[in-house]
Amino acid sequence: MSTSAIDYSLPNGLIQASTPIEIGRHTGHFWFPSLHQVGDALVCAVIRSADVAQGKWPAEIFISTDTGATWHTNQAIDSYGHASVRCTRQTTLMMPYELWPVSADDKQHGLAPGNMLTIKADGSLSVEDEIMLHHTGNIRQLPDKRLFTILYGRFDGNEDLNNFAVASDDGGFTWHYLSTVADGSAAPGAPEGPNESDTQLLDNGDLLCIYRVSSEWDFYKSYSQDEGRSWSPPQRMEGMWSVQPRLTRLGNGALVLTGGRPGLFCYLCTDGRGEVWERVNL
Repeated sequence: MSTSAIDYSLPNGLIQASTPIEIGRHTGHFWFPSLHQVGDALVCAVIRSADVAQGKWPAEIFISTDTGATWHTNQAIDSYGHASVRCTRQTTLMMPYELWPVSADDKQHGLAPGNMLTIKADGSLSVEDEIMLHHTGNIRQLPDKRLFTILYGRFDGNEDLNNFAVASDDGGFTWHYLSTVADGSAAPGAPEGPNESDTQLLDNGDLLCIYRVSSEWDFYKSYSQDEGRSWSPPQRMEGMWSVQPRLTRLGNGALVLTGGRPGLFCYLCTDGRGEVWERVNL
């Protein structure tokens, strides 16, 4: 299959995208792919169920050992996750997607089944259930070596969603609350409130969190200058909208943001702060 690149020239940069490579196909539900590195392999998990709350999210795993050029089906799993953190050279912890209270009497603590992915000596992939916290954002290591991520959820009796910053001192097995990044007041009248997010550490040490408010509203952003303990007021990113924001910082300092539904957009920022963005329709 040809992988020739297509160039997208922008005033402040150049984006190169290869022609699409098929990972897998199925009838029925087959969507929301997430990508994880395990050893030297790439693992793609794809949900096989409807987009409704269900606790565990059954998925199918595909694996590539040639940096994504070719893929093959590996196995089915019961509990899908959006994000992961590498534990050792050969093991990666896939965080679970949906968190439920420990019991009807204890709604302040939650558990969910995650997956420990391991590349074995013969190159095969092993998947073991673990008990973890869930989220849809990425996982970052802070300068003090703690792990950091963003969760979202509702308070009992309130329909507005909130984004919460949490940190882990034990490699992702337990998490504690740091702060609220944004609550329902971020966009009054929005049907959901702050939810799906991604966070990056900027060159100056600040954290930049970009998050969705609803599918009909623009992305919002907040900054933290104290490793997630407090955040700047939510700021609407005019003309930048979608679901599942995915944010990364390249080696040259440029920020790249993607999101989809409808379509798939790529936003490029070269100011190092996330202030000025240029859009490409992929």
